[in-house]
Amino acid sequence: MGRLRNMVASAAVVAVTLGAVAGMVSAQSAVVPGGVISLRGTPHLWVADNDGVLHWAGDTRALAGRDVKWSTQRDVDLGELTTMRRGSPWLSSGLLKIADPIYLVKWESNQAAPTLLHIQSIKDVELFGINGDNYGEFVVDPAKWDAKFGITSTALPRGVMVSATGPVAPTPTATATPIPAPAAFSDALRLNRNPRLQADGELYFTVPSDWTEGYDFADARQANVEPMASTNRLGGWRATPSDKPSPIYVYIGATNLDWHKDARTPEDFSRKAAAHYCRTSTGGQCTQVSGAMLVTFAGQSALRFETRSVIEYTGTDGNGQPVGRRHEWSAYHYFFIRGNWGYEFRVFGETPETFASRAQPVMDVLSGTRFF
Repeated sequence: MGRLRNMVASAAVVAVTLGAVAGMVSAQSAVVPGGVISLRGTPHLWVADNDGVLHWAGDTRALAGRDVKWSTQRDVDLGELTTMRRGSPWLSSGLLKIADPIYLVKWESNQAAPTLLHIQSIKDVELFGINGDNYGEFVVDPAKWDAKFGITSTALPRGVMVSATGPVAPTPTATATPIPAPAAFSDALRLNRNPRLQADGELYFTVPSDWTEGYDFADARQANVEPMASTNRLGGWRATPSDKPSPIYVYIGATNLDWHKDARTPEDFSRKAAAHYCRTSTGGQCTQVSGAMLVTFAGQSALRFETRSVIEYTGTDGNGQPVGRRHEWSAYHYFFIRGNWGYEFRVFGETPETFASRAQPVMDVLSGTRFF
């Protein structure tokens, strides 16, 4: 009888093992050479080589000259991704170790210089394909990197990479958070009522005289300006004259986080808002969402995203004849949380080749907004 039990147990183990292997083979078989896998809820992408092995793509320069089949892109969760075959990452400029932190040197094809993004945990590093065998090939110190690229790496702008394996636990503090003094309760009430953008509201901003209230899109489908659910639009302007090519537009919104329980941190809120912005592009697709960068904006610590969206649809000309239209929008998004409200400041416009230079003066003005 004991022998029979052992045989049954062994058969069960074999069945479970074969089932797990079958699941891994099934998941991997869906990846074709050049196929794209995105990690759900994050901007992270993996691209398959000719053998179907996935490689984490650090930036667009790393994909230059490679066969990437964007039409095959599909989302997977972290559990499914870990069952797939993954190799070394595809990086254009490597990883940089400055003291203890490790940074991705993210250098997009349309950027003159790279940005350093702090990788949040060793689990992320491992998921991206770095291990004891290839660590020395990809992770270098500043002196070696500077000599190779002719750039002073420590002077490059820095940001925080969106974690791939989950939020990083906050560093515990030795002292408890103090209870606010009674005089501060009025401020707490102001933070939790419906925000307003006016002299006695939570936000104060002096609108330049040459900004025009509202948008002047001939067809609302030209740009995705629909906010998330439970969002108040606090302001919207055309920030450059309409007689100039490719005007720059501004949007400020406040989202009631009581209706978004999964967005209690600036990182979670910004990721959800950016996903909404791309997913609801009418008739188009989001072509690029950058990782978040930690910046100071409007006197607040904020997370900054960049997005690129393509909007395609069929309209009509003056004679009622169908005409295909295509718009490519670039945008800078700034996200932060105060009280139970998540705020987004968005600067957006067309003509991506010159967007950054045209948008910078607008962002300089907008950053003068102050919270009370």
